[in-house]
Amino acid sequence: MLEPSRDAYSRQAQALGEEAQQRVAAASVLVVGLGGCGAEVAKNLVLSGVRCVCLHDDEAATPDDMTSQVRQVSCSLSRPSPHASERPSSC
Repeated sequence: MLEPSRDAYSRQAQALGEEAQQRVAAASVLVVGLGGCGAEVAKNLVLSGVRCVCLHDDEAATPDDMTSQVRQVSCSLSRPSPHASERPSSC
């Protein structure tokens, strides 16, 4: 895994403080449910620099999910939601 450069989060560190940004970078978060809100929260956690984001959703991806989850592809329908944004080799 690539480590982000220190200045990738410099604006955020200025707003939150360096100590808070270090806590964010060391955090592990579990997101349960990847509907429209959960998918957006997971994306924003990753973009904010959280070290580890674990995704859990028992639901299979449906056509309705494609409107709220921009990374989902049509050939991933019926796959578990946490894996729906992974492009299968048959796609």
